Amino acid sequence: MTTQELTAAPGRINGGGDDILKRQILAMLAEASPETLGKLAESLGASAPADDGALALSDNAKHILEQRYLRRDADGNAVETPAELFRRVARAVAQGEADALKPVWEDRFYRLLTSLRFLPNSPTIVNAGTGRGCLSACFVVTPEDNMESIM
Repeated sequence: MTTQELTAAPGRINGGGDDILKRQILAMLAEASPETLGKLAESLGASAPADDGALALSDNAKHILEQRYLRRDADGNAVETPAELFRRVARAVAQGEADALKPVWEDRFYRLLTSLRFLPNSPTIVNAGTGRGCLSACFVVTPEDNMESIM
């Protein structure tokens, strides 16, 4: 499949729900060379991630972000804006993608966050991209069926 065919495919995937096509494209991407992934990323506009400074946040949402989520310096002053927080989180989450596609996914995650269509859990918002903490809010453990194991 050519880069041109790959860039045309997402509309067909979303519009028609074609699971076979979706699986084929994902399989091809998994086997694609870095050069091919780079061309695809370029054709999708990965070179210039969107950075929409005007966020549709209520005053209450801004207040909560400022009080609980924005990174702070040693004096307790916020050192990032809400847009920078969303960019930090989007960039960190995109690190799990193929190198050539990281900018594409960073932009997609950023747009989801800034549109408020998706917001991750608090540990992700606070810790992603900082090099500290973890991104999980809960853990699944399998204790044995006795008090010693549970405690």
